[in-house]
Amino acid sequence: EHVNQLINPDLHVISVHFPIALLFIGTAIELLAFLWRRSSFRVAGRWMILIGALSAIPTVTSGMYAARMAMGGADLHWAELKGAASLNNHQWHLLMDHIRLNVAGTAVLMVLVIAWLGASDRVRQRGHFVYLLLLLVAVGLLSAGAWHGGELVYGQGTGVGLANVGKIIGRHGG
Repeated sequence: EHVNQLINPDLHVISVHFPIALLFIGTAIELLAFLWRRSSFRVAGRWMILIGALSAIPTVTSGMYAARMAMGGADLHWAELKGAASLNNHQWHLLMDHIRLNVAGTAVLMVLVIAWLGASDRVRQRGHFVYLLLLLVAVGLLSAGAWHGGELVYGQGTGVGLANVGKIIGRHGG
C-alpha cells in the first residue's frame, strides 16, 4: 500500500513537464547565445539545461515504475509484462517507443552534462558546436518520446478511464 503512493498521485505525470520546459527554454537560449556572448541570460540558459537534465532522471525512473505497476506489478520482468498488460499491439509499441526514446535522450543528456561540467574552458569553447548538436539530438529524442507518451495516454486512452470520460462528455452534451 505504501509503495503505491509513488504512483498515486503519479509522480511521473507531475514531474514530466519540468525537464521538458527547462530543456526547451535552455536550448533555445543556448542556440541564440551568439546574441549574448557574456550575459547572465546565457548563464541562466545553461542552468536550465543542467536542472532539466538532472530532473529527467527521476522523471524517467518514475515513468518506468508507473508503467510497470499499471501493467501488472514490479515483480514481472519486462518480457512478461506484455502478456500481463491489457494493452493492444499499438499501445504496447507506443509505450516501448516512449520508454526507449526518453531513456536514450536522458542518457545523451547525462553524458553531455557530465562532459561539459568536467571540461576545461578551452575544451568547451572548441567543442561548442558538438555540444549544441548533441543537445539538439537529446531534446529531439525527448520530444519524440514525449509525443509517443502523449499519443499513448491522450490518443489511445491508456491509463485513463475512458468510460468515465464518455459519461462526463455525454452529461455535458459534448
